[in-house]
Amino acid sequence: MRKIIPVTIFIVIVISSVFVFTGCGKSNSNNISKNILELNEVNSISTENQLSDGKVDIKDKNSYYFIINGQKFTTDNQLKDIENAGVVQDNNSAQAEVQKNTLYIGGVYFRNPETNRTVFSVMPVNNQAEPVLCSNANIGGFNIENYYYKDYKGKIEVAGGISIGSTLDELVCSYGEPTEKDMRSNYDNLGILYKYKVGFYQYFEFEIDKSEKKITKIMWRLY
Repeated sequence: MRKIIPVTIFIVIVISSVFVFTGCGKSNSNNISKNILELNEVNSISTENQLSDGKVDIKDKNSYYFIINGQKFTTDNQLKDIENAGVVQDNNSAQAEVQKNTLYIGGVYFRNPETNRTVFSVMPVNNQAEPVLCSNANIGGFNIENYYYKDYKGKIEVAGGISIGSTLDELVCSYGEPTEKDMRSNYDNLGILYKYKVGFYQYFEFEIDKSEKKITKIMWRLY
């Protein structure tokens, strides 16, 4: 006898999620320290550098980079790689030695070879088992300020498309509200400091001019 197997029909309901995207405009404005610290473990490392709302994920290792005229440099790059973007590392610092598991806090300066003027500085970190020259060390931090950058003809930016000259509104749009804010109300010559901190050794800092509300200094550190 043939058995008739009843057929059960499953109705699959597909639930679509609606995402609302918010657009944020970006402006088009354009001595090594002997103090060293032990290398600190990086906090949460993931594969993306944006949160679900489009903000920069400061907990993500991949958010710590800078771009020079379209060329991106991350903490996986060595300092000598940066010269591919047309800037030159200070000769003395390039030959300085970085001990294993240490970071030079003061940083190494890079200059524009056409004008011989400093453009920005990078903190070299040695996460290898043996001492290395600064030129062979990895990028552990980055610092740029308007005092030097104003004479540079190129474009340098960090995660979120933020650069010197970006507005406060653009900063908040890209990074959200800061974890710390220092208004520096008692110092007319100092800008407002916006800090986005994951820990003592992992953060972004932005200084904003009090009158123009534009970024005058950018710093990040991962170790």
